[in-house]
Amino acid sequence: MPLKCGGLGALTGAAEAGDWVVAGGRPSSHTTGSGTAQRVDPLAELRRRRQIDAVHHLGPRVLGELLGEIGRHHGIEADIDHRLGRYASLDRDILRAVGGDRWPAAPIRAMPK
Repeated sequence: MPLKCGGLGALTGAAEAGDWVVAGGRPSSHTTGSGTAQRVDPLAELRRRRQIDAVHHLGPRVLGELLGEIGRHHGIEADIDHRLGRYASLDRDILRAVGGDRWPAAPIRAMPK
């Protein structure tokens, strides 16, 4: 069951509902609505993170337009509204205290010579 600690349940609930799953500080898999997992390409995940950061820095209007466009394109406006409400209710201080306000560090791997 999701944690219900100052709103953090939105993050754990999102993972259970099929959003990106991050384990041990590195991207691992993406769960689908059926509960099956798909491998995540680490380079694609890092690119996605950079794009998310760029959109975030453009401000709330751009984020709202993006979510609206995705919702209309896929017919999932109600689902987005529901999830948006859960995320909007998160406690910023608790999120910051547990590190949920920033990306986990990218893994460092030794490369063969």
